[in-house]
Amino acid sequence: MNAAPRLPAAEKRAEDLADSVARATASDRPHAFRGAVIEGEPGAGKTAVLDFLTERLRGGDVAIPIRVTPPERGLDVPLHGLAQIAGALREHSVNGVLDPVFDPSCAFPYKLDATLKGLNEQRQADTPVVVLVDVPDRWLDARHEDPASWLAASRGIDMLRRLVAAANAPHCFVFLAATGSVRGVDLPSQPLYARSSGGEFLRDPDRWREFTRDANRLREAIPDLAPQLTPLALRMAVALLVLQLGIDAVRMACEGGRAELARLLGEEVRRRSELRQAWAALALARFAIDQDLVDTLTSGLRDRDRELLLRVCLLHDGSGWTMHPSLRGLARDRRASDPAVKDHELLARGWKARALQPREKRDDTIAWLEQFHHYAAAGKAAKVGGAPDVTYFTSLGRSLSRAGDYSGAIEAYRTALEYRPTHAYAQEYLAYNLDRVGKKLPEGEAAFAKAVEVEPTNPWWNRRYVQALARRGKINAAHKAWLAALRNVPGAAEPDEWLQRNLFAGVAEAFLRRGEEELAAQVIESVPAEARCRELLAHYNRVLHRREARELGGPIFPESLPFLRRWDGPTQDTGMDPRYWYPGRVLHADERDVTLELAEPPQNEDDKPQVFRITLGEEVFRREASLPAARKIVEGTLLEVHVSADDQRAIAFTDMARPKAHTEGLDLLANWPPDDDQ
Repeated sequence: MNAAPRLPAAEKRAEDLADSVARATASDRPHAFRGAVIEGEPGAGKTAVLDFLTERLRGGDVAIPIRVTPPERGLDVPLHGLAQIAGALREHSVNGVLDPVFDPSCAFPYKLDATLKGLNEQRQADTPVVVLVDVPDRWLDARHEDPASWLAASRGIDMLRRLVAAANAPHCFVFLAATGSVRGVDLPSQPLYARSSGGEFLRDPDRWREFTRDANRLREAIPDLAPQLTPLALRMAVALLVLQLGIDAVRMACEGGRAELARLLGEEVRRRSELRQAWAALALARFAIDQDLVDTLTSGLRDRDRELLLRVCLLHDGSGWTMHPSLRGLARDRRASDPAVKDHELLARGWKARALQPREKRDDTIAWLEQFHHYAAAGKAAKVGGAPDVTYFTSLGRSLSRAGDYSGAIEAYRTALEYRPTHAYAQEYLAYNLDRVGKKLPEGEAAFAKAVEVEPTNPWWNRRYVQALARRGKINAAHKAWLAALRNVPGAAEPDEWLQRNLFAGVAEAFLRRGEEELAAQVIESVPAEARCRELLAHYNRVLHRREARELGGPIFPESLPFLRRWDGPTQDTGMDPRYWYPGRVLHADERDVTLELAEPPQNEDDKPQVFRITLGEEVFRREASLPAARKIVEGTLLEVHVSADDQRAIAFTDMARPKAHTEGLDLLANWPPDDDQ
């Protein structure tokens, strides 16, 4: 018989808990198992237990796992946790009762009640729910220096207590990961003692490489302390040796425990500017990143420092590399939290992968990650350090807006701006949602302007500001804003295809929508013809059609028709082989007559088309156009008149539909409110 595979402590504990859940749900008899509190010091593997348990349950038919992870940059962790639970329940069709959770104006107790009602609704389902929560250390400390921390801790404990009270098997189970006992929570404690003898350095030489020597030095120098260290603490101790700290200093740090090791390691990292920069860049990644990205972010380091990050301080979770939460803040200061723009560009690429994850894990960070996407494309480093965090409110606003609740999104973004008035992302999308509902347009315009003021190099903010001014009929102001964008946005003098699509095309379209084709032409003609992207070519096609329409006194071709091929021949099928064809439009129509204004194809390419008019009786027009009596004849409708060799005539209406522009689905509306500010 083959021996059972040896599992790490965290994975073995998760397997045992999953089996306990399976037995509890399969049994029809009442039982007391409702979950557990996994206790252990930082680095013992508590979070890994919950992660393993989540993966074991996901995709099976035993229970629905709901993973609640506190945002490292969040203002109100309990609210964030409720939103994750509610999002997961909505994925499983538990809806109506959860609406208060996503209402920014709803008080915390009502949000919690709505979440508990959602769990009760799940009682009627065939599959139980397992809620897995990482408990922040600050919830366990009764001493808080400021009222906000005390309130968050009180809310958090209340949330846990009531979640556990609702965990009536077999419909719900709760598992908590905490560094100590959680007061008021009636769940059995399961201590996790994950100690290390340092053997992993020897068992996995490919990972630890040259650090095996340092690990052996450590084991020989502190044989009494090394077995008592958690794997995380052991890695920090080895890191100190790698950074050339003396063995005596490392021993004293080990005697002080994990906190002293972290403090000393943080000091050593901050003293090395390049290492601090790379450390901070990796710590900012909330998602697992691949080996190529890690190599790129650490490419400028000395070999020893690079190996320190790559082999000692990063963890591999099966999908990529990430830094342990206890290590993220070691290099944090204002300079270290402001990595080079290339790091932001690389980190921004991960947000699409994040968007593919389950919604309860996605919404908490997607808005924050989009900011890096904007910052990187704007060509400047993001100012992310030393400012109040508004992640919860921006992610909530984004979710509400995508769901069509623009009024709720407005309140969420306003709340974000109360904490951080210069938050460009919140300003931008406050304005966007105000325009969607057509209310307080002056406030929306001011918010668009503020976003550009805070980040003048951002192409999105500049484009939308010009569009907003054009929508309001402020053409001169829109033109000035466009000229300012040309000065401020990096690369605007010689825009590449990406910048053309995300800045130039939207501005040109905004001017076209207001009938300002010459301003649109200025935007387009600032890009060499051979370098123009597809969207700019389509807009310039409209410009050429409108210029000709102005010369002829009105349009005769649809703007979707390629301008240079407009005289190649008929575009409509009337069932005859025409000897002559004339494009034009309905100039006038009443109950008796219909007047058409038509154009005769020019003999030479440079000649101006000859325009003439014909008047038909209303009945004759309907017969030749095969137009039912119930259909109204609309003035301005484009058409073609075909004449056969035997002078038979047929009329076909030209398709008036315009191709969808690049930015219409992104941030332009089908029906805007009146242009006057109200």
